[in-house]
Amino acid sequence: MIETYVFFKVKNDFIIENSSEKLHGLFFKILKNTQINTEKLHSQKNKPFSLSPVYEYGYDKSITKFSKNKYFFFRIASIQDDLILSFVKALTLNSTELFLDKYPIYIDEVITETYQNKDIQNEITINFVSPVTFRGPNNINIPIPDPLHIINFLKKYGINDIDYPKITYIEGKSHVMKYSSFKLIGFVGKMKIKTHTPKSYLILHYLGTGYSHAKGMGVTIIDAATTANQKIRYIWKRWGINA
Repeated sequence: MIETYVFFKVKNDFIIENSSEKLHGLFFKILKNTQINTEKLHSQKNKPFSLSPVYEYGYDKSITKFSKNKYFFFRIASIQDDLILSFVKALTLNSTELFLDKYPIYIDEVITETYQNKDIQNEITINFVSPVTFRGPNNINIPIPDPLHIINFLKKYGINDIDYPKITYIEGKSHVMKYSSFKLIGFVGKMKIKTHTPKSYLILHYLGTGYSHAKGMGVTIIDAATTANQKIRYIWKRWGINA
């Protein structure tokens, strides 16, 4: 399991209403230059990666306005290492010819961290950085981080060794994610749980949580994942995560 933060700059001012849709397209365009079967990946109902919106470095909310005097980043993580490693390799080889929608972007730095298998405590904090929602019967969206929804979500990826946790703390609010033709409401905040299977929940750190997690929704940071990188630690702190 692996996560990557991509930092970039722009030379012109512009507006993109939902950067996640454009990043999703850029991600697949870059992967076409790799051995990854992009058609198969695109058709997968349960995609094995999490893609964030674009954030301005030092701020906790996704942005729509891009300025040449600012510094931006996005995060992509996956439970499949080859997916991210292939993306990073192709990204660095083609970094001089990248466009977000129709606007050129210039890669400044790429930081990649892999999962370190280690013992973790039974109490963990799940931080929902971007809005989390679940798709219920009749395509009804459920913007509540109910553990049962999370468990059912993980089971779609073959994660069956997982218990129903005890919630010891929850704090958050609803937030709207705008797409080109619709809007989604989700939960942004944190939930602390006690569980006998913390490593199963740790997978959310690399997979994201819930509906449309491959297009900006459900970006999830688990505090037990930890990071020693100061730049990433700063981002997590701005997201309200104890790093």
